[in-house]
Amino acid sequence: MTNGQGADSVILTPSLLRTKDIEDAVPAIRKGGTVVATAAARVDERELNIPLIELTMYQKRIQGVNYGMMSPVKDIPRLLNMWQAGQLRLEELVTRTYSLEQINDGYADMREGLNIRGVINFDQ
Repeated sequence: MTNGQGADSVILTPSLLRTKDIEDAVPAIRKGGTVVATAAARVDERELNIPLIELTMYQKRIQGVNYGMMSPVKDIPRLLNMWQAGQLRLEELVTRTYSLEQINDGYADMREGLNIRGVINFDQ
């Protein structure tokens, strides 16, 4: 697919980021490509074993992203307005809702891969 050049970017979206994810992604990108990490990692995940020449001679980048690099002050009201206008259909993204009393079930389902987007409904 990339004619042997590698991907423009690799976007890592695991539930929990591991150093191996980044180590596997760096060789998959082309010269000047970017590895984007969107997930949180454990605080004790520290060692990253990649050839440093990949960063300098091949101009590869590793980029962390939180909430799509949006500005919460500016973008959350904009997204809320889009949702209220029917332009953003968030309900379709919800796999299952849980009451506050079911919060442990929600976490268990998330860990087991049973829901993609679980939501706690505080009104139930």
